[in-house]
Amino acid sequence: MDDQLYHQLREHVDQYSVGFNASESQVEIEFLKVLFTEEEARMYLHLRRHLQPAHIIAEKAGMELAEAERILTGMLKKGLTFPKIKEDARYYSVAPFMHGLLEHACLLMADNPEFKEVAKKLQKYLAREYKPKGRLVRTIPVEGQVSPDLPVAPYYDVVKIIQGKDKIAVTPCACEAKTRIIDKPCDQTKEMCISFGFYAELYAETLKIGRYISQEEAIAIIKQAEEEGLVHQLAGDKRSVEGICNCCRECCGILKSFKFFPKPALMATSDYVVQLNKEECISCGTCVERCPMDAFTEGGDVISVDPGRCIGCGLCTTTCPTEALSLEIQPEEKRAAPFQPEKYDFIRSTLDFEADLAKYAED
Repeated sequence: MDDQLYHQLREHVDQYSVGFNASESQVEIEFLKVLFTEEEARMYLHLRRHLQPAHIIAEKAGMELAEAERILTGMLKKGLTFPKIKEDARYYSVAPFMHGLLEHACLLMADNPEFKEVAKKLQKYLAREYKPKGRLVRTIPVEGQVSPDLPVAPYYDVVKIIQGKDKIAVTPCACEAKTRIIDKPCDQTKEMCISFGFYAELYAETLKIGRYISQEEAIAIIKQAEEEGLVHQLAGDKRSVEGICNCCRECCGILKSFKFFPKPALMATSDYVVQLNKEECISCGTCVERCPMDAFTEGGDVISVDPGRCIGCGLCTTTCPTEALSLEIQPEEKRAAPFQPEKYDFIRSTLDFEADLAKYAED
């Protein structure tokens, strides 16, 4: 294989979303070689973050439309692009490393022996060598666990978010799929990732790795996630939430990276922090087991909490037998506003994809 081509491909992927940095191990190049043939790699170099019609991509690649369509269709089936079909016309944009190539590979290539070997190496890359360029997701409290007298922005209300969506899909958790591929299976419910709009259509119709669900089914999944101790994390900017990840501490790369730091609260994006009422606490230790960030410690008959390790998920509050734990809103100077569109690129908004199509409709 042409090593120079794949290094060029890595640089192109690195431009989008939170990036795809080079490493000493060069496992990122191995990953790309498993995913892309050389002709697919060359085609990807002509794709951008915004949607482009197939005929424009063909012109850039210097080939006939039929030949370009053949390659692009193959890439579509492998999850290497974000495609859109409208009125029999096909449009394509890049699938970034995250969210995109990595998740799609875990769900579509689980039986590929080459990918299985690379996936094992990717674990180390993601934990120690990967350097995301921007913020990925926002942690939100479990439903109903914020004190009634505290403000809860609509952005934080997971049920209201779901009730505002008309196209919803659920897919298996890509992180769980990855751990299964490397022979470290997780016992969480597999269908836990909820997507909306463009992404719901992509997974339910195009890639066929998910299925459409109703608002009621989505809310039931959220409640099941809370029972299993999974952390709700939102993907999307202030205009629109594009997905809800329900994340396991053992599988989720983001949570595992947070836990690696001495103060995960500085890494997570949440406006809430847990408060412990010591008079009500019976030191049962339930919170110690429940917390995904090890924010609680047990010493003798006393439970203590480290606010620097709290990411505001609220999971500890739902199982405290004496209701000694509650979520409180952070001081205003510590709150983080919802992601601004111009500063957030992890998940491109459905609104932006729609704007791409509208632009070509005008031309």
